[in-house]
Amino acid sequence: MKLFIALFTAVLTFSLSAQEPVQVIWEADAKARVVAFSPDGSVMYTGGLETEAPYSYGNIRRWDVPNRILLNSQTGYHLGLTNDISVSPSGNLVASGHGSIYCVPPSGACLNVINGFFIHNSEASGNMFSVPGLDGIVTGVSFSSTGEYAAFGMRRTLSSQIKVYRTSDYQQTDSF
Repeated sequence: MKLFIALFTAVLTFSLSAQEPVQVIWEADAKARVVAFSPDGSVMYTGGLETEAPYSYGNIRRWDVPNRILLNSQTGYHLGLTNDISVSPSGNLVASGHGSIYCVPPSGACLNVINGFFIHNSEASGNMFSVPGLDGIVTGVSFSSTGEYAAFGMRRTLSSQIKVYRTSDYQQTDSF
């Protein structure tokens, strides 16, 4: 048994020490909280937060991965911090979920004051679809494996909710 443990430890130590350190391909200064790649990996979308006191806006940036450049950036019409980004399986749509909490200092009430769920074209420009009147912070977004549906999860103060939409007509669906 001791021989087995010693042999296992030696193999584990050798395999861990034999690995090369992770190589950084490229890096950029960007306010990125979430990241998603296009299906072919050539485009990367990042989401974060732009602050222009006293307001904060979500942003979505689109990057050309092989050429290591920023293609475009959308800031301002998104509501609150960008909490999640998802790219459809075909790569033609990008979903983003947003939301922030505002608290009245120093110990006042906290409110979900800005939130949103958007589906954009793959250039992440313009607004193809948004859900009006959300009462909660969109914390997660995703496309189905066929891209036929887009869904988001939303957190409220006292409850949570999931909504699913057909991407062909942007109608909410209860069955799929």
